[in-house]
Amino acid sequence: MKFDKRLERLERKVPDPGCPKCRDRRGRLVFVECRRQRDGSVKYLNPRPAVCESCGRLPEFVTEVIHAFDETRSPHGERVAS
Repeated sequence: MKFDKRLERLERKVPDPGCPKCRDRRGRLVFVECRRQRDGSVKYLNPRPAVCESCGRLPEFVTEVIHAFDETRSPHGERVAS
């Protein structure tokens, strides 16, 4: 088998590297901390990664760590008598 043919076959097997602008961000794991509010909404404590300007996709794997709202604490962190 000639080298050119073999190289073509190998290139067809390699997955598409994706967008050249966000290629270096592909496959990264990003942890984003959140806190659940009294009304049920989620407030982000860390900023979420931005989408790629070129392709509009988010190449990272984002894991949101949501801290539950604790009804037994006051807004200042002290325990409230129940």
